[in-house]
Amino acid sequence: MKLSSKWLTIFMMLLLDLNCTPKVNVKYDFLKDTDFSRFKTFTFMDIPENIQIRTYTLKEIKSHTTAVLKQKGLSQSSESPDLLVAIHTELSETKSIANWGYTYAPNNMYWAGPDYWGGKSIDTYYAGKGTLILDFAKADSKELIWRGIAETALPDHPNVDKISEIVEKTVHKMLENYPPKDIK
Repeated sequence: MKLSSKWLTIFMMLLLDLNCTPKVNVKYDFLKDTDFSRFKTFTFMDIPENIQIRTYTLKEIKSHTTAVLKQKGLSQSSESPDLLVAIHTELSETKSIANWGYTYAPNNMYWAGPDYWGGKSIDTYYAGKGTLILDFAKADSKELIWRGIAETALPDHPNVDKISEIVEKTVHKMLENYPPKDIK
């Protein structure tokens, strides 16, 4: 069976898209007896000084959160808001080591002598993970009423556009669950 170059190109684009767009895992929880329809305005809480977050990333999170909440009918107001939005982030890196149990000859591909299958090949991989938490609290009582948690893999060398894309996707996916739809 022969694949046409058109289908091969489409397949490669899909494969690249899958590899370039990290999967976002989202969880959320909320206070069950809350009337979410009464919340019309919000503001962001200040980030504590001991929390490290890049200024650009914080601006992106706030910008995308504001855009989504405005689409949902809320408006941003620093004067007597209904909701306080707190932003928490965490970056972590994991290290994986794979021992393949064999190695290839370093120089000659056709004749490597007795050490061709000898030795051990050990590879080390690093993977970054980012976690974003958005907390929504009643402004008058500071009672937490909704929390969204999103985790996603981070690219090795992200550029500004990639960070913006990841933040946008993460915030949009997280806020699909606000206000909660399964209120009983």
